[in-house]
Amino acid sequence: MDTADNSQESSNESDDFNEMLSEEECSRPESPSSRPTLLVSSQEPKALDDFTLNFLIKMGMRKTFDCFQTEWYEMMQRGSITGKHVGFVPEIYLHNQLLDNEMRRLNKVIECYKEAAVKQEEILVKLQKERDIHRLHHRRVVQEKQRLISDMKRMEKHYACCEPEPKQRAGVLNA
Repeated sequence: MDTADNSQESSNESDDFNEMLSEEECSRPESPSSRPTLLVSSQEPKALDDFTLNFLIKMGMRKTFDCFQTEWYEMMQRGSITGKHVGFVPEIYLHNQLLDNEMRRLNKVIECYKEAAVKQEEILVKLQKERDIHRLHHRRVVQEKQRLISDMKRMEKHYACCEPEPKQRAGVLNA
């Protein structure tokens, strides 16, 4: 029973860890092994219509997407386009698509790093202002200390000069 509790705790910890990692996708760069490979030849060839429809969706061309889809399926039903005529997308286009996706992912990572740099810069400016305030306060305290020391020395000199007179007066009164 104790081992079941331990395994449940470890699975909860791993779930928490995985959630934390998914929330902080900008916090760490991906290792090269976790990136998708750019070799396209291992993938199945993509049909031309699928490639075109995916492109239109990705670019946000909704009206063009609807028109293309309507016209494409009308031509398929009429028989003007058959499977022989359609063919597949050349590998270079799929490779370019993968490169474009990788570039978009890297741009997101760059944006995350830029945001982190801006936050760090704000923190740095705040800490520099706080440091300057403390420096000014320290300088004021040092100046006040020096002023008080000079006042004490001046008062000591003043009282040193005044001390013999009361002693002399006391001597005169006793005599």
